[in-house]
Amino acid sequence: MHKLMEYLQFLLLLFSLFQTQLHSGLCQTGDLDSSTDQKALLSFKHQLNDPRNALSGWKQNSSHCNWFGISCSNRSRVESLQLSGLGLAGTLNPSLSNLTFLHTLNLSHNLFHGQFQLEFNKLSLLQHIDLRNNSINGTVPSLLSNCHKLETLRLTRNRFSGNLPPELGNLQKLTTLEISINNLTGSLPSSFGNLSSLTNLRFARNKLSSEIPSEFGQLRNLQQIQLSDNNLTGQIPSSIFNITSLVYISFTLNNLSGNLPTDMGQALPNLREFYLATNRFNGIIPVSLSNASNIEVLDLSRNDFHGPIPLLGNMKKLWWLDLGGNSLSSTTPRNVELVNSLSSCMQLEILRINSNRLSGEFPSVANLSRNMQHFCIADNSLTGPLPQGMDKFQNLISLSIEQNSFTGQIPMSIATLKNLQSFAVYQNMLSGQIPEIFANFTQVTQILMGNNQFSGRIPTTLGGCQQLPTLDLSWNRLNGSIPKEISMLSTLNYLILVKNELRGPLPDEVGNLKQLQVIDVSDNNLSGSLPSSISGCSSLLYLNMSENNISGQIPDSLGKLMPLEVLDLSSNNISGLIPQDLENLQGLQLLNLSFNNLEGEVPTGSSFLNASIVSIQGNDGLCSSNQEVARNLKLPQCKTRRRKRNHLLIILVSAAASALFVCLIICFVWALRSRKKKKISQGSKSSLSLKGLPPMISYSDIRYATSNFADENLIGKGGFGSVYKEYGLGTKASTSGDVYSFGILLLEMFIAKKPTDEVFQEGLSLNKFALAADPNRINETDDPRLFKNINLLESSLNTSSNVDSGSISSSINSDIDHRATAKYEECLAAVIRVGLSCAAQSPKDRLSMREALMKLFETKKILLNIYMQDSHTP
Repeated sequence: MHKLMEYLQFLLLLFSLFQTQLHSGLCQTGDLDSSTDQKALLSFKHQLNDPRNALSGWKQNSSHCNWFGISCSNRSRVESLQLSGLGLAGTLNPSLSNLTFLHTLNLSHNLFHGQFQLEFNKLSLLQHIDLRNNSINGTVPSLLSNCHKLETLRLTRNRFSGNLPPELGNLQKLTTLEISINNLTGSLPSSFGNLSSLTNLRFARNKLSSEIPSEFGQLRNLQQIQLSDNNLTGQIPSSIFNITSLVYISFTLNNLSGNLPTDMGQALPNLREFYLATNRFNGIIPVSLSNASNIEVLDLSRNDFHGPIPLLGNMKKLWWLDLGGNSLSSTTPRNVELVNSLSSCMQLEILRINSNRLSGEFPSVANLSRNMQHFCIADNSLTGPLPQGMDKFQNLISLSIEQNSFTGQIPMSIATLKNLQSFAVYQNMLSGQIPEIFANFTQVTQILMGNNQFSGRIPTTLGGCQQLPTLDLSWNRLNGSIPKEISMLSTLNYLILVKNELRGPLPDEVGNLKQLQVIDVSDNNLSGSLPSSISGCSSLLYLNMSENNISGQIPDSLGKLMPLEVLDLSSNNISGLIPQDLENLQGLQLLNLSFNNLEGEVPTGSSFLNASIVSIQGNDGLCSSNQEVARNLKLPQCKTRRRKRNHLLIILVSAAASALFVCLIICFVWALRSRKKKKISQGSKSSLSLKGLPPMISYSDIRYATSNFADENLIGKGGFGSVYKEYGLGTKASTSGDVYSFGILLLEMFIAKKPTDEVFQEGLSLNKFALAADPNRINETDDPRLFKNINLLESSLNTSSNVDSGSISSSINSDIDHRATAKYEECLAAVIRVGLSCAAQSPKDRLSMREALMKLFETKKILLNIYMQDSHTP
């Protein structure tokens, strides 16, 4: 009985312990009432930005099990929260920790940010977490190790940083671990080798910097391992090559090195994709690799593999083969073996064996896969004619055979490749004319044929390449003109025709190429002028037309090419001025106008102040009045002072010469009239009539015939009045009247005013113009255009004197120039005095024609003397 009581007491104690544990468990998992889940979801929704209103049905008065993205158990507990790709923005609210029955959390492809810090000890039932493609930051939570049932953890494309937590190695049920494209650093934890259920391991595109742990070889169920684009070093553990379940291996873009196992082809029978590109692997590519008959993709490019190029004919499923960028070698027989071997790979679409040490001739490729899209054998030492049979590749997208030593001509059969987008044959020894093969290349985006020996004309069928951005025919022997069909390529970005024998002008239609960024037609025989229509190339960054025979002037329209960075027109026959509009090209990094026939003043914009980007040597006619520009570009200063002074002298001398010429004509007429009068006084009226001479007409007759000098009877009227202003007073015609007319003409030439001007109103008469004889007030009466030149002269003299005030020679020159200016004004005053003396109101006060002529001759001598002195002034 006693023992029975003890037994009952033990059972009561055990029951109490169980009850306590059960209560503790309920406290951890929360209230069994499903309202806890609803409150957690509403709290989560409240802090979200929902641009598509996907969660508009989440309302408190409805069952949360019917809400969008929610799946519940039979007890109305939330088991699945899947809201992928809805554009939701916000943080991962801690209220999600109350979803204690949650199995699946999928918030991928949204805009969540902040840290991933939940109470994972409450989420012990979680099996799948997918937060891919968000902006979540912070570290990967080590407390995820409490989710012992976790099978899938996808955190790719976020902003996680720091080290990978070794605690994740305790998740024995984990099959998928993906944390690629983040900012993870540090090493790969060796504890991950304990993830015995793992099939998919991806840490690509991070900043991991350790060696690959050998413990990874314990992952016997591993099918996919992607550690590409990190800073991993060392060798691949040999144990990894013993994981027979592997289907996918990618270690691209690391610093891994070492040799590949010789038996890897037998050890990896299920391998389908093998990526080791851009590392430092070396040695010979194992022959056994050909036994991995399930391989579809093999990329060993950009390493240091050497030896003969492998024969991979057993890879019947191979569609991508890239062995480029190694040191693999071959000869003509090996090339034949290679092509024969690959002819068994009937799915082959991509073949890249470029940048190796292949030599010899390359055989016909007619038996290779008809599915070929990318064929690249560039950058080797292959010789002989181009491989035949390339026209069989009707799906070909890119053909790259550049940087070899191929000879012969381009086969016309290539014209059938209608899907071609890239055609690269540059840097070979191809010759002959370029055939008209481009009419069907409607999808081509680049044609690269430079550095060959092509001759003849540029094919006009290039005009059919309506999607072409890049055309490079440089360094050949092409002749003829640039076809206008090229101007039809509206998508053209790069036109490179340098180093040919092209003739004729650059087509005017080039201005239609709105997207053109680079024009390089240098080192040809182009002629004509640079078309102003080139301003239509509104995207132009680089223009090089150097070393041609371009003539004419630089068009002002070049100043409209605001994006222009390089302008090279050197070594041509361009003449004229440098357009001021070139100052607008603020983005210029190089301006080369050297070795032309340019002249005049160089613009003073900011571009011309930088000698490091401007070259204008070899243009002897260029100068600059800006001292900084002249110093930087090593130019002489423009002689603007002398030019202005000479211009003024020319005006004054011309005016004086004209006056003298008129004076001589009047003297000649006066002499003839005097001689006639003498003859008339000796003859009679009858004899005059007999000789057919007209009779003398009196003033009264003229007054009567013109109705008292009415305006309607006037034939013309002079600027300073009509002749009858003098003779209309009743005075007979005489030499004093002729002198009066000459004075009026002289005044009109130098004053440029008419008696009817406002200046002669309110009692002002010609007599008051005697004030003009005062040199101090000469500028108030003479033609202001004369003094405009004198003012400019004085301004330049003052500027010149101020530049070097300490120079004795500068002061002397300044004094000389001021004296010369004063003499000019005295000469002007003397001419005005002659005009006023000739036009005096009283004939007694007028000069005779002889006196007027002598005074003008004296003025002319003074002007000529000043001019001769100025010509010898430095």
